[in-house]
Amino acid sequence: MAKPTPLKKSLPGLWRITKYFWPHLRQYRGLMVLSFLALLGEVALRLLEPWPLKFVFDHIIGQHRTPKRPLPEFLASSDMTTLLTLAAIAVVIITCLCAVASY
Repeated sequence: MAKPTPLKKSLPGLWRITKYFWPHLRQYRGLMVLSFLALLGEVALRLLEPWPLKFVFDHIIGQHRTPKRPLPEFLASSDMTTLLTLAAIAVVIITCLCAVASY
């Protein structure tokens, strides 16, 4: 198995490649920034995906025990069907936004 090259040896070659391709990449700079922001958005939405399900388990299914954090006032006044519907809508919206960011 070949020994990996240290970073110090690779940097001059990487710098030469960057200098060669930079004029071609410069015209796509906006697209690259937008792609990076979409990637960050997709990661953030992937982190948000389990939260509605956690909400359902903590506040709707697990009502026999008190959750560590109480519900906000505007949600505490709603019935369980409304809360479950809002959680389902949140899952659909997060999944759609994640698909758009992934596209």
